[in-house]
This record gives sequence, C-alpha cells and structure tokens, in this order.
Amino acid sequence: MRTLGDAIKDAVAAKGLTQEQVSRQVGIDRTTLSKYMNNHVDVPNDIKRSLVSYLSDPVLRIKFYGTTSSNIVFDKAHLEFYKSGLKAIEEFKEAIESIEEVLNFAYNINSEEELTDDQMEKFEKMLDEIEDANHACDMVDITAAELGADLDARNRRCYKKYRTRGYLEECEYNG
Repeated sequence: MRTLGDAIKDAVAAKGLTQEQVSRQVGIDRTTLSKYMNNHVDVPNDIKRSLVSYLSDPVLRIKFYGTTSSNIVFDKAHLEFYKSGLKAIEEFKEAIESIEEVLNFAYNINSEEELTDDQMEKFEKMLDEIEDANHACDMVDITAAELGADLDARNRRCYKKYRTRGYLEECEYNG
C-alpha cells in the first residue's frame, strides 16, 4: 500500500524539486521532511496544509484529507435529506454535461497549454461543476447520517468493493 511518505516523495519528484527546496518553502528543515517522506514521524496538520498548497498535487491532497475538494460545510444551508438529494442530482447533471463537453475536445490533449482560451474556460467550468457535485454529496452524507445511516459501514463496503475490483492493494481498511 502506498503510504503518505510515498505520496510526498511522488509529489516532490513530479515537480522536479529537491527536499531542500521543499523544506525551505514549507518552513521545516530537510531532515524533518525526510522523516515525513520515510514515514518515521507523523506529518502535523499545518505542515500538511503547507505541503498540499506548495506541491499542488491532487494525490497528496487525497492522502492527507481524503478528497481533492476544499474542506467546507455549508453551514448557512438548511439541510434536509430530500432537498440535499435533489440538489445532488442537479449538481451531478451539471457536472456530467460539463465533462461531456470537455471530452468532445480533450481526447488528444496532454496538457492544459494545448487548450484554446474557449476550451480552457470549459475545462475550468467542468472542474467547478465537479467541485459543486462533491459538496452536494457531502451534504447528502451529512443528512443521511442525521437520519441514522452508518457512513463508516458504507465506507468499509466500498473499500472492500474497490479491493475486489483491483483498484486498491490488499490491506486493512483504516477508515
């Protein structure tokens, strides 16, 4: 199983940076970064935020936070399961439409630099729509949990399903 340290190593390598460059930017010494990369010590939350921000790596963000989405909860929204479900459907439809629109021109794109201004605008809209759908799912989870749903049991079922499908290496579910 890939570790947090592996994710940090991969993100640093993908950016073509040295441990010295990263540690200087994040505000720690190189030996401390090395300890994080080799899983000798846990990464404190403030350093996680700094690493995710500086390295801008989605896999690292998922390893640290479990999602690429921003960690927000709509605290001004009145949440009800039914309304949250309807909103999730609306957001998913918008996300699917945006993804389909981008797929019409992205089949041979290898980099954002290859996109025209119009394509880039559609690409960014797609990312925004996906983010909206992610947050709508969070709201459904919150309201489902308020109804008594066991989200940890759901997560265990999905984890088992992903292992069965070969998406994950054999390892213990750690919630």
